[in-house]
Amino acid sequence: MAAEPRTNLSFRDRSDFEFHNGESILETLAVDMVLDFPIDPMHQIFIGVTKKWVELNFIEASCKMSPTAITSLNNSIKD
Repeated sequence: MAAEPRTNLSFRDRSDFEFHNGESILETLAVDMVLDFPIDPMHQIFIGVTKKWVELNFIEASCKMSPTAITSLNNSIKD
């Protein structure tokens, strides 16, 4: 299923309610909120790949990590 491309107007109208989780001070700028910002490889590639790897190896795998182990892993990553 292909989604409609996001536009500056649809972004500012918050037409995708699942995407928006608050307001940004950047919205006060007179810029195109979709086209005027560079694509960030950290969020587009690295975090997405890592998230998918974790999902495949820990969430969808036959041996899932316990909630305590996940919390412990998250805490060790944050430190």
